[in-house]
Amino acid sequence: MTSLLICGVHLAEVAYTLKVSPRAKSVRLKMTPHGGLVVVVPPGFDKKKIAALLLHHEEWIKKVTAKFDLHRQTPPPLSEYGLPVTIVFPDFAESWSVAYTQTRIGEVEMVERQGNSLLVSGDVANTSLSCRLLCSWLKHRAQQLLLPALEKLAAAHDLRYDSAGIRLQHSR
Repeated sequence: MTSLLICGVHLAEVAYTLKVSPRAKSVRLKMTPHGGLVVVVPPGFDKKKIAALLLHHEEWIKKVTAKFDLHRQTPPPLSEYGLPVTIVFPDFAESWSVAYTQTRIGEVEMVERQGNSLLVSGDVANTSLSCRLLCSWLKHRAQQLLLPALEKLAAAHDLRYDSAGIRLQHSR
């Protein structure tokens, strides 16, 4: 982590997001895996006191940051377009390689090839289109893998459920 200037306060080694909440009665520090450190303050709170507050809780901040870093996965290798070159389903010991071919502008298509390989062709430089296509394939493949596994697990434990679905959650 580098020294950052965030919300007008310069602190070495600590980056945070300041959130002013009308419901807050006192200052609260919150750490999230994707958002990092969030400092929640009530309206009218003297922002000059934040630096001392962070110094006071420095050990907690380091401990929680280290805990998140332990669980954070290394990002997968990316193509020249910033798109993944592998897609892994670790619980099913399944890995797919993804190749990209720039052919035409305006549309993107994907073909599943032998040996767990995907070929994405078309306007792959348009990362928005390519990401939507990859996410759609990912949801479909997750349904093929997870829903039968859920059915098997439910039967093994004599549990029932009404329905199950796959969504691209950003948090639980």
